[in-house]
Amino acid sequence: IPLDNNNFILRGSSLRNSEWVIGVIAYSGHHTKIMLNSVKARAKRSKVEKMMNYCIITIFIVQVIFCVLSALGYYSWYHQNNNDIPYLEIDQNGTSENSASYILLVRYGNWMLIFTNFVPISLMVSLEMVRFLQAGLMSL
Repeated sequence: IPLDNNNFILRGSSLRNSEWVIGVIAYSGHHTKIMLNSVKARAKRSKVEKMMNYCIITIFIVQVIFCVLSALGYYSWYHQNNNDIPYLEIDQNGTSENSASYILLVRYGNWMLIFTNFVPISLMVSLEMVRFLQAGLMSL
């Protein structure tokens, strides 16, 4: 069976009105010219968005440092004052709740919940709303 341009199907084409087809695959794979030349579009971000992402990452790192320092501060305070706080009724029998890793992990989680207001989520929402409204105004 001879092959010519009338028997050639381009990439992305769909075959209709036929239940089956016999064919030869030519130029397939990721190393063809079409696939090598089709690059993904880069994400476009404004300077404000880049600066805001940098600030949020910095704030999150500072928040993690504060939480670690606060948990360590609580741990040192607890071991200095654990005999002076019987009103908390903390079991002193050496249970897992008195281990250093447990106390640090729980207090780190507590401080993370307390300091969650550091990251301005409302700033992200406000920026997206402004972008949406400006896109609507530009389309008028």
